Amino acid sequence: MACIREVSVLELTAEWLQQPVKLENWVTVGERRYIRLQKSDRKIERALCGESPGKRRLITGTTIIEDLTKLRNEAHHRASREVELGRVEDDLGFDEAAPPPKRARRSKVSLPDSLDIVAPPQGATEGTTVRVLTAGGFEPLWLELSETVINYLRAAVVNQVADDSIVDPSEKAHPSPSPGVYWSTKKASWRVRVNDKGKQKTRFFKPEEPGDDSAVASAASDAAAFLEAHT
Repeated sequence: MACIREVSVLELTAEWLQQPVKLENWVTVGERRYIRLQKSDRKIERALCGESPGKRRLITGTTIIEDLTKLRNEAHHRASREVELGRVEDDLGFDEAAPPPKRARRSKVSLPDSLDIVAPPQGATEGTTVRVLTAGGFEPLWLELSETVINYLRAAVVNQVADDSIVDPSEKAHPSPSPGVYWSTKKASWRVRVNDKGKQKTRFFKPEEPGDDSAVASAASDAAAFLEAHT
């Protein structure tokens, strides 16, 4: 799980990070902290992807920032419309018995500092409600900073990366016996990913005795055979 602490700057530690990441480009609005999410931000990429092998820009293969920006823009549009309609009615004092004038005077729209959006599920991770700073169009996305949000973003990145490039350091407990077969410390199993009717699915192969080398090797062979049969 992710953990955020403030040491003159905000520092992120997580199980997928070998070293803490100092977060930049954050602001405080009210009593909440918000961080700017941009793919070009190397600190954000490292916070979500960890150390990318070969300096690959793994985050460029994801759409989570664009997805959340779209949701923010939709929420901004709805909020603007609701406030505008409410003010026009107040200004004109509509009477249900009388038709409204042909042209209504437009009122200046005043929106709250932040809006709630519902982020969609990511793989096995459930969707969650997150708070964003009010903005629209191509303005940067500012997301409320919390451990829950960081863990959600991490799950989104792992779910959207099409290959096995994101591997937690803890998964190096047993070296990969063949391409596409990786050890998962969390599940004490070998992990493989296959395409099933256009969808990526994950399959785990657990040794009968995780502490027994021969059992671990046997499960690895099963995993490799399953991957080869579905490739």
